[in-house]
Amino acid sequence: MTLAPVPEAPQVKPLSILLVDDNADNRLLIQAYVKKLPYTIVEAENGQLAVEKFQQAVFDVVLMDVQMPIMDGHQATRTIRAWEKANNKRATPIIALTAHAIKEEIDKCLAAGCDSHLSKPVKKATLIDTLQSITD
Repeated sequence: MTLAPVPEAPQVKPLSILLVDDNADNRLLIQAYVKKLPYTIVEAENGQLAVEKFQQAVFDVVLMDVQMPIMDGHQATRTIRAWEKANNKRATPIIALTAHAIKEEIDKCLAAGCDSHLSKPVKKATLIDTLQSITD
């Protein structure tokens, strides 16, 4: 009796992620989703901190909540894009995270400079697939 070959698990590439969300539970959930993957996550609780952390390190991708105090995700994304342009940096993929999946909100995220959009609550498989595909 011969056994069928076991298919190889898809390779998950290591990523450095800036996770921006004012809700600690949301950050904890995403951390739990990816804890067994080769991802390094730096957290920021608002858009202003996100911009500061973004300017101090190199990230493969940014997960950006939209509705936050101090500086919202739209303004943070526009600020990051302006900084990248002024410093001749490549555009880092930014994925908007929002509870509002309506077309107007998605369009607003894309207009601010986001590359993609995920609706909350984010599903684990959708998050991982999006992170892997957007960073190819």
